[in-house]
Amino acid sequence: MKARLLKCVPSVSVWLTRINHYACPAPYAFAKVFEIWEILNKQFEARERTEAEKKASEPPKYTGPSWSEFLQTREAILQLRRQNSITDLEVTWAGVERGDLDSRTVDNPEIRRKYGFSPREDWQEVSYRLSQALHKLRYITPLEKEIVPYVMAFRAEHQTTNQIIGPLQRALQNSKTFYKSD
Repeated sequence: MKARLLKCVPSVSVWLTRINHYACPAPYAFAKVFEIWEILNKQFEARERTEAEKKASEPPKYTGPSWSEFLQTREAILQLRRQNSITDLEVTWAGVERGDLDSRTVDNPEIRRKYGFSPREDWQEVSYRLSQALHKLRYITPLEKEIVPYVMAFRAEHQTTNQIIGPLQRALQNSKTFYKSD
């Protein structure tokens, strides 16, 4: 930073680097040059701050999966299903949500005009889920394949139980706080 400022005013570099070798022609001559240097320094720091703020305000670059990875992962799972290597229940067990294997594009003319094609809005999230699921499905053991129906039945039962118990617990907590306040 100091080097850049010294290049702006050559006399500043002379005064700041070799002050001992020169005799001051006028009293307080260095003070005048130093005032100029301070002004330049403040301007330079302000410029650096605005550049840093601009960089901080920009969103970070996305380093997630690419569109081609999304297509390859989706096709790999569909291929496993076509070969009957995995069942729909195993696909759900692996973490694929309803609609993840549906069409990879949507019919949106505005996006199509802008990009040439119109991908799903959530394709990056879906791509992450599909890649995680594909990893699980490729390395599923025979024992896990046997247990999957029981795990999925337990999940369904647990979800139903939570749907019933959750509101009851909240109602109970609200009634306790109501009685405490009396």
